[in-house]
Amino acid sequence: MHAISGASLLRAGVQALITDALRGRFQVVLAEAMDRLSRDQEDIAGVFKRMAYANVKIVTLSEGEVTHCMSASRAG
Repeated sequence: MHAISGASLLRAGVQALITDALRGRFQVVLAEAMDRLSRDQEDIAGVFKRMAYANVKIVTLSEGEVTHCMSASRAG
C-alpha cells in the first residue's frame, strides 16, 4: 500500500469526487476547509473550476461558501 500526498489531485477520493460531480450525483461539497481537498493552491482553483462547471457548490466550515474570487485568491 502506498500513501498519496494530500498535495496531489491524483488521490482516488478526489478523482471520484470530480467524476461524481460531473455525473450530477450531488450538488454540494462540504469540507472542513479548502486545504482538505488539496494543499496545492493551483489544484484548489482547478477543483473549484470543475465543481463550478458541474454546478456543484463548495462549502467549508471555515470559509462558508467558496466563490470564484476566494478560490482565485488562494491560487495566487
